[in-house]
Amino acid sequence: MDDEAMRGRGEDAEKGERERKTEGARKVPFFSMFRYASRADMALMAVGTVAAMVNGMGDPLMTVVFAAVIDCFGAGDNVLQRVSKVVMYYIYLGIGTALASFLRKYTSTRRLMFLELIVKTQPYSVLN
Repeated sequence: MDDEAMRGRGEDAEKGERERKTEGARKVPFFSMFRYASRADMALMAVGTVAAMVNGMGDPLMTVVFAAVIDCFGAGDNVLQRVSKVVMYYIYLGIGTALASFLRKYTSTRRLMFLELIVKTQPYSVLN
């Protein structure tokens, strides 16, 4: 046989092997992953997702607040009073970021506990 025919057979064999592998694989719906999760677990996962987003917004918001501080210096009168007001935004931002970071860490730990529970209750063959 010539080289082209051999290459064609190899590709067909690979394609057939891929099809056999995908036939055995079963698609699982997204929400079936949470069949062992209680409502509290799902709520904590939602809180953790929102907390991660809030925590990620902290740095960009910090640059916006810093721009407000710089704008206060451009104003002519009552610079100290305006800067004091804007500095309170820094404090609020710090408290919000710290709270979001704590919630994210707490829910992350809870998710790991949930994963360990699934691994312990399910046989290994199901996880493959």
